[in-house]
Amino acid sequence: MFKFAGQQFPRRLLGFSKWQADNLARSTIWTHAAPLSLTGSNSKSSHHHLQKCYVLNLHSKTMLHTTSRKNNIDLMDEAKKRYKHMLSLVDWKEVKNSPQPALAYGAGGLIPFVLPPLAILLNGEFLPNLAFVQLAYGASILSFLGGVKWGFAVPENTPQKLSWENLGQSVSLSLVGFGSLILPPWMGTITLIAGLGASTYIDITSQGYPQWFKAMRLCLSGVAIGSLGFGLLLRILY
Repeated sequence: MFKFAGQQFPRRLLGFSKWQADNLARSTIWTHAAPLSLTGSNSKSSHHHLQKCYVLNLHSKTMLHTTSRKNNIDLMDEAKKRYKHMLSLVDWKEVKNSPQPALAYGAGGLIPFVLPPLAILLNGEFLPNLAFVQLAYGASILSFLGGVKWGFAVPENTPQKLSWENLGQSVSLSLVGFGSLILPPWMGTITLIAGLGASTYIDITSQGYPQWFKAMRLCLSGVAIGSLGFGLLLRILY
């Protein structure tokens, strides 16, 4: 045994060990190191070797942290680009051209999204059963949107063909909705928000849908996602 930087180290430094990882997190470097002689004239060189390992490990950690941060920034930039691209494809004025039945049923379909978080807010305490009603309804709506995409691809004259990609996207929405119900509630809500956002992006960037549908779709999905996010915030606060 010997001491370095106030720590006790074992004589043999070959191989990974939990002790090494917990204390200095340098096992990946020490794995390739030869056993060190810790007595006599070699003690100084051993001390220097450990210092070098420590510096190399700190450098590698810094590089990993920098790379991870850069990747996160790149993902955020890509998300912003896709969001702006989606908005550029929507003409908001086309909402008024929506067929009245579609607009009325669509607006009415927002009620189960909006009412639960408002009721929780007015009640002053979190109501798990009411929050689950919102989550279950959101899962059914996501499955319905998957069915809409499948149905739009069925006619022969539609730009959306019965391809593996289109039908796979349709089926995946129902699976995401189902998955949101078997996950922990907070995680299921986040999954549902992601699913609704992804389905909205897919529909708006797809060819063949009329402009009124894209504008109405973005408005309705925006309110639904906002309501789910508000419910998640209330879950955290209460």
